[in-house]
Amino acid sequence: MIGRFFILTILVCCKTAFAQIGVNKIDSLNAKMLSSTPVDLSYYGDARIELKEGVIFLHCIILEVKPTWVVYKKRGALHDQVTDKIKRIRFNEQPLILEFDESYRGKLSYVNY
Repeated sequence: MIGRFFILTILVCCKTAFAQIGVNKIDSLNAKMLSSTPVDLSYYGDARIELKEGVIFLHCIILEVKPTWVVYKKRGALHDQVTDKIKRIRFNEQPLILEFDESYRGKLSYVNY
């Protein structure tokens, strides 16, 4: 019984610590995108790109985000998409969403369910 309590306590503490590290990482990536520095989001895994015209690209790995375009990998081939056509990018493995402002600079945030 004490062992279960100890394990649960460690898991709760680690989850809180990881969540705080994640927020700092998100802020760092947003600062880079704000300064027009290319950002690699492949660490966040599989994503779906939703275009403003309603088309959705599934199973994409986001390799580079710039103010003018996004480079992604799909089925082993590299593709790019102009940011003014992108509505949002959702990550399947992480509760994250990437949206672009009126200057087409990306902003990464947590999804509110």
